[in-house]
Amino acid sequence: EHLDSARAHAQAAVEAFERLGDRRALTSSLVALAYANIVEDTQHGHVGRIEQIRRLHLRLQRMVSESERTRSELHMLYSIHVYARTHAYPDLALSRGAETYELARDAGDRIILAAGGMALTHVDMNEVAEAEAWLDRAAAAALETPGPLPARQLETWHGLLRSAAGDPPGMTAHLERALEMAAGSPAGRCELLGYLTLHSALHGVDRSDAELMEAAVRRAEETIRVADSLPGDLVWEARALAALGLVALARGDEEQAVRQAETAVELVERTQHVYPLVYPDLLLALARILTGREGDVATRFRWEARNGLVDAIRGTRDAGVRARWFRAPMQRELAGHLGLTPESDGAQEELPAGSSE
Repeated sequence: EHLDSARAHAQAAVEAFERLGDRRALTSSLVALAYANIVEDTQHGHVGRIEQIRRLHLRLQRMVSESERTRSELHMLYSIHVYARTHAYPDLALSRGAETYELARDAGDRIILAAGGMALTHVDMNEVAEAEAWLDRAAAAALETPGPLPARQLETWHGLLRSAAGDPPGMTAHLERALEMAAGSPAGRCELLGYLTLHSALHGVDRSDAELMEAAVRRAEETIRVADSLPGDLVWEARALAALGLVALARGDEEQAVRQAETAVELVERTQHVYPLVYPDLLLALARILTGREGDVATRFRWEARNGLVDAIRGTRDAGVRARWFRAPMQRELAGHLGLTPESDGAQEELPAGSSE
């Protein structure tokens, strides 16, 4: 019903702006009409629909100026890259990210974000050298765009890279510097604290490092305090709860660990439409705690997270990139907890019981 209404309004807008000769408004109305009419499945799910919208933009280029065309294409490419990266379509994230960077460099706009996005894509695949090269490009662009936000973004990305590289001290140093730069932004601090607490817990548990685990507990409590001061439910708080659960499990308190993990799952379900693979660290922490557990929350988590991972397997059409993504320790362990064996050959056949094409 709502979709039919949207189509009718978009069609009326197109007809009205055609009569008025308002080319800019007509372009926007045609894009809205395309969004309202694209309902069929695509190779990459929702991001495939964005690709179709992008093609419509290209067909409408004659209606706008050169600078507007460049800006529109840059924004569309970057949107596709971000969506693909955060929904675990690494092949599309890499290709569109590279296109975004080249266009951004030519246009002198969004260079830092484009390079940072490519770095994070390689971080997700645990490709440290490639990520470092992209962060070098981002840092070079930041010299042309001085200010607190680019510097904070660079410190955050370096922190996540050092975590992927298995360097907890380097991770901590970068993320704590980013925290200092976010002093005036409670939301920014909450996001950074969420990263710091969960990654400290993961490394602390893996290394049986009591100091790291204690730091994770302190940061988790701080994350929750900051989150409580902000409106709504925040997935960053779920990172803190998962960190507390990991530490409790490592200390032998299984009941407390499960309680924290279940609370985190319920929070994620309130804030997200799907189990987001943009948070593979969070999903891994929860999987470590809830694998083999009974109960509705644990069962629901495993089912939804597994379906999300299967979508990533199916949606990544480049077998080589898919293999690289699943070779990363975080994805490989997560797949194991969820009962998948996503090797590059035949990965699509490893589907959950009851799933359908």
